[in-house]
Amino acid sequence: MQLVLVLVAAHAAAAPCGEVSQEGRCAGKTRTWCHSGVLETETCAACCGFDGGQYKCVDPCPTGCVPECKKTNEFGCSLQNTHAYTCEADAAGCITRKYVACGETQICDESGTHTCVDKSTVDLCGGVPTDGVCVGTVHKQCVNNQIVTTDCGAASKACATSGCTSSCPVACLSGEKGCDPDGQAWTCDPNVVNGCYEKVKKKCGLKVCFEGDCVDKASLVEPVVEPVAAEPTVAEPAPSVPPAESKSGCLISNVDRGFGATALTLGATMLGLLLVGLLSRRRH
Repeated sequence: MQLVLVLVAAHAAAAPCGEVSQEGRCAGKTRTWCHSGVLETETCAACCGFDGGQYKCVDPCPTGCVPECKKTNEFGCSLQNTHAYTCEADAAGCITRKYVACGETQICDESGTHTCVDKSTVDLCGGVPTDGVCVGTVHKQCVNNQIVTTDCGAASKACATSGCTSSCPVACLSGEKGCDPDGQAWTCDPNVVNGCYEKVKKKCGLKVCFEGDCVDKASLVEPVVEPVAAEPTVAEPAPSVPPAESKSGCLISNVDRGFGATALTLGATMLGLLLVGLLSRRRH
C-alpha cells in the first residue's frame, strides 16, 4: 500500500503540526509525525530511527550512527515544504537534521534558497518540479499547483523521478566512475537513504577530470623522451703474433726476426761476390 498525501496550496504555507514535519521525529521509542495536518504518535516495538527520508519504527535497531545527510552544512526543505532544515553533527558526531517551521504566510523555497520565504515571492509548489523528484524513498510532485507526496518505502519500493518503482533506477553500476560533459568527476555510490546506486558528483575546480578523478593538468602532459645517442663503435685491435723462441730459449720479437733475415741475405750476397773475385784472379 502506497501512502499518497496531497497538500492543498491554500494550506501549504503553514505548518499545521507546528515544529513537527511530515518526516516526523523520534524521542526514544516514540515516533511523532504530521499526517494530513494531524499530529500522529506511535510507540515503536524496537527502535525509532531515520529510514528512507523519514523517521519510522525500525526493526532490528541500527548498530551505529545513521546519517540523515551526506555532510554537515547541507540544507533543504521538508517533504511538504512546510519546514526548512539544516544538517549538523550531534554530540556523538552523527549528522542529523534540524527543522524550523515556516510561518503561516511562508513556504520553503526548494527552487533556490531552501529557506522559508513569503509565498508571494515563489510558486506555491516551492520549486517542486511537475515531473517529480525523490527525497529518499518519498516521491514529490507538483500537480495543479499542489504538492503530492508518495511514500514509496511504505510499499517496499524505490523512488524514481517518474514515481515509485519495484527496483532501483539504473543510474550507474557499483565501482564505476567517470567525467561529466561539464567537467565534474563522479563515482557510483549507494544512497545513504534508499541504498540505490547513484552518481555522486564533485567539481574539480582548478584541476581537470580524468577517468573519474580530479587531477592536475600538468600530470596529463606526456614527458618528452630525448633520443638516446648511439655509443661509438670501437674497432678491436688486430691479433698480435706471438714471438718465436730461439734455440737457446730466448724470445725473439717479430721485429728482430725480420732484421736478422735481412742481415743473412746481405752477408750471403757479399760472400758470393768475394768468391767470384777470387776465381777471376786465379784465371789471370
